[in-house]
Formats: sequence, C-alpha cells, structure tokens
Amino acid sequence: MGLLVGTAAVFIVPRLEEAHQDVVVIEMANLGLALQRYQKQVGSWPAPDAGLAPLVALGLLERPPIDPWRHPYRYGLRGSDGDIEVRVSSAGKDGLFGTADDLGACLPSGESVAAPGHVRRCDGTGPRPPGQGP
Repeated sequence: MGLLVGTAAVFIVPRLEEAHQDVVVIEMANLGLALQRYQKQVGSWPAPDAGLAPLVALGLLERPPIDPWRHPYRYGLRGSDGDIEVRVSSAGKDGLFGTADDLGACLPSGESVAAPGHVRRCDGTGPRPPGQGP
C-alpha cells in the first residue's frame, strides 16, 4: 500500500503543480482583460498601491483574486505616459515575491488580451511565466 501511495505521489504531485500554473496563466489573462476594461471605463489604470481592489469596486471582478496557492495576485505598472506595461504576478507556491517560483505576465498598454496565449512574459527583470526557470 505504501509503495502504491509513493508511486502515485511521484506522478500526481508534479501534474498538480502544472495544473496550478496553467490556472495562473488563465487567471492572468482574465485579470488583463479586467484591467483593460477598467482603463477604458475610467480613463486611467488603477493606482498600483490600490492593487486589484478597484476592479472589484467597479464590478469587473466579484472578489479580490487569489492564486491557486491562496495568495493574492500583485498588479503593477512600469513606464510612463503612452508607454505603460501592465504587470500581473503570483508569488507562487511559497507565497513570497522575488523567489524562483514566482509567475508573472506583462501586457503593453496598447495590446489587447484575448486569450491566455496572448499573455506574454515580462522582460528579464520581471516575473516569469509558468515553465520558465530562474
């Protein structure tokens, strides 16, 4: 029985982690869409220090989003004026930003997010999307 449980864990645990990462990619695409809707309705991006709460206040999200590991997503902006990059990231399994398991995506403000495949990786200084090592 112990051998069966051990063998199952070897195959199931990595697949569960991959599934969590896939969920993050989908959720980041959805957050990107909600952020774009906010920007179109309000005329500006939410203040980064407010996080994603303004999306809830405007009714674009039902509740503050959390990742599959039960940690809040982080939102930020980089750049200025017409050259803004929107960043959404997850602290990953360990719940700490700035560690190897962080997941993230960026969206230049002029691009449209239509599907998870359109969420792209941040540059080398930003968070990494699923499947990208340190």
